[in-house]
Formats: sequence, C-alpha cells, structure tokens
Amino acid sequence: MYQPYNNQPDYNQQPNNYPPYPDMGQSPYPDKRSSSMELAALVLGILSLSLFCCPYASLPCGALAIILALLSRGGERKCSSRGLGSLILGSLGLGLGLLFMLFAFLYSFVFSEDAWKNRELYLELYEDINSDGYEDIYRNLDRYLE
Repeated sequence: MYQPYNNQPDYNQQPNNYPPYPDMGQSPYPDKRSSSMELAALVLGILSLSLFCCPYASLPCGALAIILALLSRGGERKCSSRGLGSLILGSLGLGLGLLFMLFAFLYSFVFSEDAWKNRELYLELYEDINSDGYEDIYRNLDRYLE
C-alpha cells in the first residue's frame, strides 16, 4: 500500500468514504418541470380538440394549451411525454378550429346561393352610392329591401 510522505493525506481516496459519483438514476439538479402546468395543458388540449366545432371555445383553449405546454418545460430543451402530448393536442385543436372557422366563412359568403344574391345587391348598392349619391338610395330603399 502506498504511504504518503510526511503523513500527508492521500488525495486519491475519497474523504469519509463517499462514493465517487452520484447514482446514474439520480440527478444532482432538481427537476424544474411543472406537472400541474402539464396537466392543465393536457386538459385544455383535450377540450380544444373536442370543441373544434365551436371556434370561440376551441381557439383560446388550443392557444393556452400550447403556451402552458411550452412553459411547463421549466427551461429544459425537451418536453416530457405529457407535455408533448398536450402540445400536439392543443395544436390539432387550434388548427381544426381555424379550419372549421374558415370553412364556415367560405360556406356562408362564397358557396351559398343567398350570398351571391346579397353580393349582387351589395355591388349594385355600391355603384349607386358612387354614382347617384345618398338621396337616390333613400328614395329607392324599398327596391333594395325586397
């Protein structure tokens, strides 16, 4: 066995018999991820996906699910599986809500027969405003309201 010179301590040996490295399963740093934010984001993501046909509920729930899922990382680069699931559900709910709102807008203003009648009326009214002025429009108001 090696004896140090003049009773100096042996620097190769750990003091107090501590293990040289922490266990591989334990991290010396605390986990900064927030499980309550992950749970809230997961609930909002599920609500957003299930209520995509109601854009007034789906869009805020989806946006909040995405925000909370990203904030739940706690400064880490990767999300946990629950955070990633809530991020995906919130994104799907937000996207489906926007597509539903776009489809409703296109159906009500482009594909509907009544929309074409109203569009022709609006164009005729616009032409009358620019050519005749407001007095003729008020005189012919009953023609426009048929």
